[in-house]
Formats: sequence, C-alpha cells, structure tokens
Amino acid sequence: MATYLAIDIGASSGRHILGRIRDGKIEEQEIYRFTNGAHEQDGHLVWDVEHLFDEIVAGLKSLRNAVAQKMNDLSLQFHNFLRSAVQA
Repeated sequence: MATYLAIDIGASSGRHILGRIRDGKIEEQEIYRFTNGAHEQDGHLVWDVEHLFDEIVAGLKSLRNAVAQKMNDLSLQFHNFLRSAVQA
C-alpha cells in the first residue's frame, strides 16, 4: 500500500500528515505538529524560515522513528536536500 507524506505549513502552525488509500477510502494520520507565525523585520511581516526548516526536519525525523514502512513520495521539490539533512 502506497503511503504519502504531506507537509502543511499554515499561518500559525504546520504539520506532517501521512496519507494512504485503503479499501477505496483516504486515511490520514497526523505525525508531527509545530508552531509557526510571522514576526516583524524591517517593517515587514516575515516567517522565520530557519525555524520552519528545523521543524520540517524534526518532523521527518519523527516520521522516521514512528513509521517503519517505506515512503513512496515526499511531495516536496527539495526532498533530496531534506533527506540528507535528516540522515545527518
């Protein structure tokens, strides 16, 4: 059974969600959740990209520890970069 990972980054929080199709139905399981929020920098609201990256990596490590089955798709353009960061 194929298992897919989605990383949802919202305005106030983010999460890692596993999804799979079983018996014609979509199942989802939240694996990791983290806080997010904008802060002011030079008169503009910006996200803390380093914090987001660290949380994405932490979620992938959590996933690696929680799930033993092989992931078929990470749905991320920079998935190879994140994979090398998790293995570090």
